[in-house]
Amino acid sequence: MDRGQAKFVVVLHSHLPWVVGHGRWPFGEEWIYEIAWSSYLPLLRCIRNLARDGIPANLAVSLTPVLAEQLASEAFRNGFPAYLKDRRQRVVEDRSEFLAKGQTELARLASWMEEQLQAAVEAFDAI
Repeated sequence: MDRGQAKFVVVLHSHLPWVVGHGRWPFGEEWIYEIAWSSYLPLLRCIRNLARDGIPANLAVSLTPVLAEQLASEAFRNGFPAYLKDRRQRVVEDRSEFLAKGQTELARLASWMEEQLQAAVEAFDAI
């Protein structure tokens, strides 16, 4: 194999059953929101960073039609930011409670999480 050819290729395949419009916890819309926040947005950030830095990536991403339709739906476009903002508000409340109890390390962690959630809102808004 030539040194210039890839020796390792990452292929990501993603599927999620139709959950948009099927209520909330534990297997409703929150499922797709959690995955979008914890997987899809970070993956997009990594791909954009590689492109920004001029690093070629041998990467294939496959989405099933069911998942693609959900991600493109108006319900997802409206629900996902609301989910992130709700999570952020919960973290703010947790931080206040941690500070009231003198749990400064947990309060610091909550501050970090709040920043992560705000960055996710901004990243999604920019898409």
